[in-house]
Amino acid sequence: MYSKGEGVPPNYAEGVKWVERARKTAEEGDAEMQFKMGVGYHKMKYHDEAEKWYEMAAEKGHAETQYELGCMYANGEGVRQNYDKAAKWFWKVAEQVDDESPQFEIGVRLGLMYSGGKGVPENDVEAYDWFRLAQENVHEEVSKEFEEALSRVISSHAAILTAEL
Repeated sequence: MYSKGEGVPPNYAEGVKWVERARKTAEEGDAEMQFKMGVGYHKMKYHDEAEKWYEMAAEKGHAETQYELGCMYANGEGVRQNYDKAAKWFWKVAEQVDDESPQFEIGVRLGLMYSGGKGVPENDVEAYDWFRLAQENVHEEVSKEFEEALSRVISSHAAILTAEL
């Protein structure tokens, strides 16, 4: 904020001081600060640094970081696209599901991965279960991709799904 003058008078020296404090806290092992360092580098498109900080926080079980890291790998955003790593991190988030976790997003992400066999074995029944989780936690920003994938899963396994309902 200081270095860009966002909401405060521009002061590069003050900005550097705060970044150094944040970095020190992150280096001492604070997962939340490691996540924030990753976000900062991610926004600046320094993907190697973002990945490094995200990995540190994700290994400590920081769910938001695990989700962001999974998205980077799934989308190939600044890193080599790697569905296996994406699935690993999305599963770590799924294991922590609570009222604060991104249940809709995880349901869609894992549903799409199972639906397409990306990073996990293709399994439309498993995909359906994840899409159902997403559907139960839907918010107003439902993507067209989600709607199409869910329709495909339901159509391809109508008999199995009807028997389970």
